[in-house]
Amino acid sequence: MEQDIFGKNLVTEDEIVLIYSGEVFNSGIPIKSLISQLEALEKLTRLSVAEYVSRGLVDSDIPEYQIYIKIESGSVKETLKVVYKSPWTYAILAYVVAPMLNTTYEKALNVLIADKENSGIEDILKTNPQLRTYCSELISPVATLGGELNIKSTDIDSVYTQQQAKVIQTYLNDFDENTDKDPVKEGEFVESKVGTIRKTNLDDKNNNYFGFNIEGGEKGIPMSIKGEFNFNDYRNLIDKPVVVTGIFKYKNDKITHIQLDTYQIIDNITQLSIESAKASE
Repeated sequence: MEQDIFGKNLVTEDEIVLIYSGEVFNSGIPIKSLISQLEALEKLTRLSVAEYVSRGLVDSDIPEYQIYIKIESGSVKETLKVVYKSPWTYAILAYVVAPMLNTTYEKALNVLIADKENSGIEDILKTNPQLRTYCSELISPVATLGGELNIKSTDIDSVYTQQQAKVIQTYLNDFDENTDKDPVKEGEFVESKVGTIRKTNLDDKNNNYFGFNIEGGEKGIPMSIKGEFNFNDYRNLIDKPVVVTGIFKYKNDKITHIQLDTYQIIDNITQLSIESAKASE
């Protein structure tokens, strides 16, 4: 394996496997449910990475990466693979996404996970309801239809039954009611959220700004660009789903302005690289 100058192993790709098994999945999975899962899986990946970077849990110099999804028939097997444009020292699926799912589900089932990094995941879940939604969507087919979900990645091989899936969904849906409420947000916070960038407008000082619609949340939030603004640099982002990280300004718990620092474009489901393959006997 290739190493950097400090002797750390470098990775060019890594993957996580989700296997939905049981009689109910032998003939496949409803297409609407499948699409929701694939979208949730990518959003979970990109938003988790953004949260880790903003909290200093992962280096900010992560190279660009492409997400590929392979679907196998029989029991529904979804393999999410990340390919980095240049070698890197951190496997984001193995050490960000898989632990995010596993820690969330185990916490819901009252399984004690004594790990410093996992306590950081719990804090991310508490402050980012979108991640809770994506975790819920991935376990939803088992909770609704039956069977079980097997999550496989480096150091993780966990299986969740329908009964456990229902407990997990209840935990995620009732999360705000069962946790201590934070004080009303006032001021500026570094955050990451999924949403859609809208066309530019001018404020009362004739400064350019975007509008930002948070997925499942507030709409039309003014969003400015950190540093020098050139519209041509951001033209291709209009009306595309993205993960944005920046300074979110709150007044009485409501977001009044976002200063964009970094962003990741979320691939439209039709642009995802999906390979259908016959499951090996």
